[in-house]
Amino acid sequence: MKRISILLVVMMFASIFAGCSNQSVQSESKKTDKVTTSESKKTIEVKLMSRWSDDQPRSVLFRKYIDEFNAQNNGIKIVAEHINDEPSYLDKLRTTFATGEQPHIFFGYGGAREYEYVKNNLIMDLEPVFKANSDWHKNFKPLFDKWQYTDMEGTYGAPVEFYAIALAYNKKIFNELGLSVPTTLDEFEKACDILLEKGYIPMALGAKDAWRIGHLFNNLFMKSYGSEGVAKLADRSMAYDSREVIDILAKIKEYNDKGYFGPNAISVDYNNEKTMFFEGKTAMHMDGSWFLGEAAQSEIAQDIGIMSFPMINEPFKDSWFGSAAGFSITTHKDKEIEEASIKVLKYLTDKQFFLGDLSASKGGIYPVEFTDEDIKGIEISSVSKSFIDSMASAKEFRDDIQTYDTLPSMLDTCRLAFQSLFAGKTPEECAKEIIAEIASR
Repeated sequence: MKRISILLVVMMFASIFAGCSNQSVQSESKKTDKVTTSESKKTIEVKLMSRWSDDQPRSVLFRKYIDEFNAQNNGIKIVAEHINDEPSYLDKLRTTFATGEQPHIFFGYGGAREYEYVKNNLIMDLEPVFKANSDWHKNFKPLFDKWQYTDMEGTYGAPVEFYAIALAYNKKIFNELGLSVPTTLDEFEKACDILLEKGYIPMALGAKDAWRIGHLFNNLFMKSYGSEGVAKLADRSMAYDSREVIDILAKIKEYNDKGYFGPNAISVDYNNEKTMFFEGKTAMHMDGSWFLGEAAQSEIAQDIGIMSFPMINEPFKDSWFGSAAGFSITTHKDKEIEEASIKVLKYLTDKQFFLGDLSASKGGIYPVEFTDEDIKGIEISSVSKSFIDSMASAKEFRDDIQTYDTLPSMLDTCRLAFQSLFAGKTPEECAKEIIAEIASR
């Protein structure tokens, strides 16, 4: 009986220890499950930089789109920084790359400005992404050339904006003075002289923002020499101190001296320039298609017409300053971040986003194709209709001319040199600054 009792006690303790051991294993198993679940649900932050911080319909929608994505709690969070001012944005972006803290996705213009980043394997080739997501990719218009380079295979960005630059004009002022819409530069100058005589600023220019002068130069150059000229400037077969360029710089200085841009254009910025147009102080306003949503919501919307920049040389009358801007993804050692960035890029460039913008802006031009069914029931503003009509005959588009240059610094160099025309420098002195930069490189 003693032996049996001892045996039962031993078996009982063995059972207890086995139970404890099993409980311990189960506990550890549960703990492991919790860790795995926690890790699988960890949030990946995708840092994004854009220029859409203003109150225009597209910018508001874009920020709302980001908020809606983050509200899904799908394991990815977009951490966005928006800087509307172009020079400030580009300076910040360059700084992030210089310090190795570049965003995972950034808004950019491709071309020479991003060539060095691509060359140094800092930007992802999106061709494999396009091939793996053909339903998404096929919606885009053929606007990828700015992110393609002759000495490298691949495509390093996707368009998020298609734009063109034209002249808005106040129909009420034009009708009041009996002015016809100018189609040539001579007619433009005659209209400006009449407007000045009647107390209007013909076309205010926010020369305090150097990019505004750069845009004016681009328009004058495209209507003079088209894409052929752009290629010649890029390969140096046309020089920045050539007669062709000097003549355009002289024309800008002449217009400023005459007062076409207002009494003191160098003290006016882009926002002041737009305000003057909306208040009826200036009869014309040079701007891009991104301006259409704001124009459609203005108090003078019904009085705004759009015209192509006036013709200078007949062969290039249908050459336009315009192109695409887009998003690029930077490379990262953490492949999960790259994959998350791809998901964010697809979300932010989905056709539904552009349709939302089309509806909010009441029209515009976009980097994706819409079917009649897509846009059925969407109200298109008279301003957008006028813009679309004005570019109906356009045959070619080119971005900022320096985008196609081999030197990444040329955009800033040229814009600042052009701005010096408004500070008293001659066209020759302005050109000399640019040539000096090229020589130093």
